[in-house]
Amino acid sequence: MIDYNRYQQSFRATTSPSFIESEINERLLEKLDFIHIEPESILDLGCGAGFGLSLLQQRFPKSNIKGMDINAKTLAHVARNLPFKKQELTCTDFNAPLPYPAHSFDLIIANFSLQGAKNIYDLLKALFEILKPNGILLFSMLAEESLKEFRASWEHIDQYCHHNPFISAKDMSNILQHSLFNDTVLDCEEITLEYSSVHNAIKDIQHFNEPLSLKNMRTTLTGKQRWQAFEHQWRVLFQQKDGKIPSSYHIMYGHACKPEKSQLKLEQNNEAKFSLAEISAYLKQGTKPT
Repeated sequence: MIDYNRYQQSFRATTSPSFIESEINERLLEKLDFIHIEPESILDLGCGAGFGLSLLQQRFPKSNIKGMDINAKTLAHVARNLPFKKQELTCTDFNAPLPYPAHSFDLIIANFSLQGAKNIYDLLKALFEILKPNGILLFSMLAEESLKEFRASWEHIDQYCHHNPFISAKDMSNILQHSLFNDTVLDCEEITLEYSSVHNAIKDIQHFNEPLSLKNMRTTLTGKQRWQAFEHQWRVLFQQKDGKIPSSYHIMYGHACKPEKSQLKLEQNNEAKFSLAEISAYLKQGTKPT
């Protein structure tokens, strides 16, 4: 399990996104080419150092765009370097109540930020509440197959996990299907980057700023010999004939729409038959809602 206090405390102040983060942000927003939407209000959930905010400004110059992140240092960078006012940037833990009233946004973008939730059901419910009817949630996430070279190399060295777990596409699809959203779509792609050395591949992974924060994580230093053995194993297992080192990312892109009217089954007295909490409990514990 993830220690979320450690997760938040371990974030580094970044002034630019990693290559994979910015690349996926661009690809995520390209999905809007097939969605007819002219949003008056937009939230960039997990806006980081503001790369996505800049892309949104270019695409929707007339929209009211807000950014939210749990890292105050990166938001300070945004305030200094991008034309955003203080009230347009909010530093908030995703696991706390979101500081926006119901029906606030036409579009919510979440590039690699949903995995910051303790309970993704609760976060989706909160995002559903602050979307306007017919509003759109568009997100990207790392799927569990990501960093397979990194993971396989460490498995030859020790039995510890060296990155936070990523959700499977199957589980995420199930979550979307049982959420309050409709018109849910999930598609995946694998991107393999090539590096001149293991060192450069690791630098990109570290720059991605997904801090290791498992409760059972190794607490002692890695040590020079173990680290060299890990790098050697990566080269032995995966180095290509041209000498390049591959590092793979499995990306999920998701799209979900808030219906104009509730899609819950209704009793004759017009009360919802099942709440999202009851559905979530059924999925997690196998207890049927009553």
